[in-house]
Amino acid sequence: TGIAPETGKLIRPLLFATRAEILEYARIHEITWYEDSSNASDDYARNFVRHHVFPRLEELNPNFLRTAERNIDRIGEAEDNLAFLLNNWLQMDRQASNQAANSTTLSIQKQKLTQLPSPKQALRQLLKPYGFDAEQARQLAESIDHIGLELNSEKGWKLLNDRTEILLRHKDQSDPDSGSPGENHLSPILIQEDDLMVSLPDGSRIFLMPVTNPQSTTHQSTHHQSTHHHLADHQSITVDADQLKFPLHLRHWQAGDSFQPLGMEGKSQKLQDFFTNQKLTRFEKEEVWLLVNGDGTVIWLLGLRMDERFKIHTNTIKALKFNWIK
Repeated sequence: TGIAPETGKLIRPLLFATRAEILEYARIHEITWYEDSSNASDDYARNFVRHHVFPRLEELNPNFLRTAERNIDRIGEAEDNLAFLLNNWLQMDRQASNQAANSTTLSIQKQKLTQLPSPKQALRQLLKPYGFDAEQARQLAESIDHIGLELNSEKGWKLLNDRTEILLRHKDQSDPDSGSPGENHLSPILIQEDDLMVSLPDGSRIFLMPVTNPQSTTHQSTHHQSTHHHLADHQSITVDADQLKFPLHLRHWQAGDSFQPLGMEGKSQKLQDFFTNQKLTRFEKEEVWLLVNGDGTVIWLLGLRMDERFKIHTNTIKALKFNWIK
C-alpha cells in the first residue's frame, strides 16, 4: 500500500493476493517484513472479521475469498457501466455555456432524471465523486421541486437545484459562502478615460476604440437584441461618449440593480427580472459583468444588452466602441 506521487491517490498493488500467499512468497524469497502490532488485536472491527468471520466462512467454502474477490470486481465493473450510462443519459459531461472562459458547470437534466426508476439512487451514484454524501442525495431527490436548493460538498463543489437542471460547479468558480449577489466577487475594475484595454479576471478583455464617424453607425450590435440565454463569445457596443462619466467600472450585479434595456423605449427593468426573462441560471447570473458609468448607471450587461440611454443618436458628436473579446 502506498500513495501515488502523480495523483496523490492511495494504491494497493497486492489486493489480488491473500495474506497467506504474501507471507509464503516472503518466506520463499527470504524477504523481511514488518507487521503492525495492532494487526493481532480484535479491538478493530476489521480485525475481528479477518480473524474470526473469514476463517469460518472458508470452512464452509474454501473458495470463499476468491469468490468474494470476483464478485467485488463484478460489482465495480457494474458501477463503472452504470456511471457511464447515467453520465450519457443525463448529459453530465456537458460544459455549460457561461461567461467565465475557464469554468465548467456540470448539468443534470431533471426531466431525464425523473424518468429513471430510482432518481435517488442515480443521484447517489452521480454525486458521490464530487463529495456529496448519501444524505445529501436523498435530500435533493425528495426536494427535486424545491427550486433554489443549494448544497455544498466536502470536496468543494456547490450544487444548485435550478428550474430544469441540477447544476454543479466547484466553489472557486462561484459563490464560496452562498452570500447575496455581488458579495462573492472581486472589487470593481476601474476604466480610465485614456485606457485602451482592460483585462478581466476570467481572462477576457475589453478594448476601447474611439469612433471617428459615429453617424455612420446606424445600428447597435445585433447581439443586443438576442433573447438567447447563452452568452456570446465576442460582442461589442458603440455608445455616445458624451454620456460617459469616467472613471467607468466593471463589476458583477448586485441586488437592486436596474437599467433601461435597449429596445424597450426607455422602460426601466430590474436586472433580476431581466435575467429571469433571459432564462439565465443562478450560476450564469453570478458571472455576468456590468459596465457601469461613473454616476452608477449601468451602461452594458456584457454579452447581453446595453442601456437605451447610451445609444448613438443622429446628433452624436463623439462615440466610443467597446469590444469584449474572450
